Amino acid sequence: MQAWERVALSDTPVSAQSAQAPATSGLANGFAPSSRKPSVGVIGFSTRSSAPDDIALAAAFTDEIGDALSRFSTLFVVLAGPRVERPLDHGPLCRELGVRYLLEGSVQRESGTIRIQVRLTDGVVREQIWTQHFDTALHALFDVQAEIAATVAQQIDSSVEIAERTRAAAQPVTTADAYHLYWRANALFRQWERAPMEEAIALAGQVLVLEPNNAWASALAAFCHSITFAFGWADDPAATRAAALAHYEHCLRYGDDDPFVLGYAAGTLVGIGGDIDIADQLIERALEIHPASGASLFWGGWVDIARAKPARAITRFEQALRMNPRSAVRPQALTGIGLGLLACGEVMRARTALREAVQYLPHAPVTLAALVVAFTLNGEEQEAAPYAIRLRALGGTRSIDAIIRDPRMRAVLDTALDRYARPQADKASLHTTPRISGESSR
Repeated sequence: MQAWERVALSDTPVSAQSAQAPATSGLANGFAPSSRKPSVGVIGFSTRSSAPDDIALAAAFTDEIGDALSRFSTLFVVLAGPRVERPLDHGPLCRELGVRYLLEGSVQRESGTIRIQVRLTDGVVREQIWTQHFDTALHALFDVQAEIAATVAQQIDSSVEIAERTRAAAQPVTTADAYHLYWRANALFRQWERAPMEEAIALAGQVLVLEPNNAWASALAAFCHSITFAFGWADDPAATRAAALAHYEHCLRYGDDDPFVLGYAAGTLVGIGGDIDIADQLIERALEIHPASGASLFWGGWVDIARAKPARAITRFEQALRMNPRSAVRPQALTGIGLGLLACGEVMRARTALREAVQYLPHAPVTLAALVVAFTLNGEEQEAAPYAIRLRALGGTRSIDAIIRDPRMRAVLDTALDRYARPQADKASLHTTPRISGESSR
């Protein structure tokens, strides 16, 4: 069962005049979404050429990208047919299709090279939110066409998700709208701090009051409870863990065919120290449904770290980042890559990945712990010290216990914490970001 209800499109186009009427209600500012998911209309790609082969090539890319997008359980996709030969007015066309976002593009052939240009526009505000082009040799087109389509689809899904979160975070909660409440909760938990995490849990609970079978909200609540438990924020850890498990079971009851839900469910098990073999089965199920899902690869990487399979974890994290370099979870993926590299004995590469990750996750226990290990193994005790102090002050040892299971890494970490994390330094360290020096000469 899908997380949001689908509403059938009308067969009668909306006139341009009525389409431009002022917004009246709803999160989409007057647009009547075709579903309770973010909605994207795909317009047939254009080409400057009138040659039949070029027209067919543009149509083929439209179909390929539309098919790749339709595999995302997080989107409602409308294929709008060939592009009309007139200036494109995004607002009325989005209204006519019943979508908020409009995807358009072009395919051009020149001197044995093909360029595919893709653009995504928010039809409500008439603002382009993402664009990218891909160049490939004509003779290699067949080999890379599906890969380009999968990459485009992944980045569109990510761009839409970021846009939905940003808008929901900027708008106050004035009505009991499940869609708005969900996306606001989704934005809040990504601050990775206790108060926003608790607010995200409360908002997800409100969604479930309005829509008891909403698997997305249950999955989000489960994961937020697991983070609260793992980071040491819970006043009653046992009750918080039980709440995570209850939401975990609820989300799978209504969303066991949704890769989005399966990923959060697997992440929940990792966070609470649950059955990692079951988490692995959930990831395999998600990848079976949607093999090109960057989110499923990301969650699978964390499951592999917990299962002591660092090589596959690194591969999954890196593949997810190649598909979507601007992913909102890039710092978490870099943390996972760093842990995998440490387990494989590649300390310097791990150090590089973790140095980038900690810039965005300065209070994440696992990131701090991994960086302490990397610096210590590289003989940089002075660099390790401030991170060890910060880590001890923050707590969150449950998340470390669930993720860092390698005995050698744990021994290095425990020694560093005993050596450097003096209680008198704990409070000050919370307000000071440790200095990161240049590369070691070692």
